[in-house]
Amino acid sequence: MNWLRDFFSLSRSQTNGLALLLPLLLLIIFSEPLYRRYFGSGSTPPGLIVAESPVPDTPAHTRIVTDSANAAAVVSLNPNTARYDDWLALNVPPRIAARIIAYRNRGGSFTYQEDLLKIYGLDSTLYRQVAAFIALPPRPVVTGKTDKKLPEWIDLNKADSVRLLPVRGIGPVLAGRIVRYRTALGGFVNWEQLHQVYGLDSAVIGTIKARFYIDPAFIPRKLNLNTATAKELAAHPLISNEMARAIVTYRHQHGNFLSAEDIRKIVTITEEQYQRIKPYLSVE
Repeated sequence: MNWLRDFFSLSRSQTNGLALLLPLLLLIIFSEPLYRRYFGSGSTPPGLIVAESPVPDTPAHTRIVTDSANAAAVVSLNPNTARYDDWLALNVPPRIAARIIAYRNRGGSFTYQEDLLKIYGLDSTLYRQVAAFIALPPRPVVTGKTDKKLPEWIDLNKADSVRLLPVRGIGPVLAGRIVRYRTALGGFVNWEQLHQVYGLDSAVIGTIKARFYIDPAFIPRKLNLNTATAKELAAHPLISNEMARAIVTYRHQHGNFLSAEDIRKIVTITEEQYQRIKPYLSVE
C-alpha cells in the first residue's frame, strides 16, 4: 500500500481506511447484477398475474393477464386443463371451480360443452353464462343415419322410469322414486333437487347429468297461493306443514297475495325457503 500513500499523499491511517473501503465498494457495485442473475430472472412484478397454457399445442385457454383488482378477460377456456383461477375469471363460484378441479383429479374429463353439467351445483343458468367461453364443441345433434350411434340426450322432466334404468347405479326402485318425486315436485328446475331423492348419491347424479338435461325453458306445475288449501300446499315436497299453515293464515288476515314475493312478508318463512319454492308458486 506504500504506492497509494505516496501517490495520494495519504497518511498511514488514511491508507489503511482506503484499503478497507475499496472491497466494500466493489461488493456494492457488483451485488445487484449478481442478484438479478441468480435470483431475479423470470420474476413477475407485484400485483400482476400471468396465466398460460400448461401444455404446448393444447388450447387450455387464451393467455390471461390481470391484476389483483380486475377480473380477467377470458376469450376461451379448455375445462380439461383450465386452472382454478381461470374459472374464477369467468365468475364461476369458488365452490364450483373447486369441484371441477376435483372431478378432473379423479380422472374425469370433458368432451362436449354440455359435459360441464356433470358438476354438482353447476346448473343450467350458470352453464349458459360460461358456455360461450368453453373451447369444446357442443354435443352433436343426431340427424338421419350415422355409422356410429351417439348417446341420446334426454329431457329429465319427460323421461319415464324405463329411460332411467340404463343409467349405472339406478335400478327399478330408484327409477320409480325419481319419477314419483318429480311428479310431487311439479318438475325438476335444477340438479340440486335430485339430492332429495332417497338413495340417490352424487356419483349416480353425475352419471344422470351425462345423459339427461333440464330444459332451461321448462315451466313447472305451480300452486296458486290464493286458492290452495293448507293440505294442498303441504303436499308439495318443499313446503312443510308449518309453512302451509302460515301461508293460509297470512292470506286470511291480509287478503289475496298480489305476487309470489309477498310470502317474504311471512316472518316464519326464510329467504332460503322462499328461493326453493319460488318456481312453483303463482297467484293466478
